[in-house]
Amino acid sequence: DALPIPKPVFLSFTGLALTFPEVRLTDVATTGFVLGQELIAHCIAFLLLNSPVLLGSCDLLGNPVQAYRHLHSGISDLL
Repeated sequence: DALPIPKPVFLSFTGLALTFPEVRLTDVATTGFVLGQELIAHCIAFLLLNSPVLLGSCDLLGNPVQAYRHLHSGISDLL
């Protein structure tokens, strides 16, 4: 059974930069539907591979990636 969510949950990501890799297609012989499915699968696979970056930039979790960047910058400036 699914867990009921009583209220909408809004997520924000601070300092998140994702660059999707370039996709080049040549001589594609398929329907638009199949091509769309393959492109969506490609994007989902990319997001899954980058999920640590997504979770680390999530403000809901306190944004540990940004905290690390600030800490690293402060220590670098100190030294």
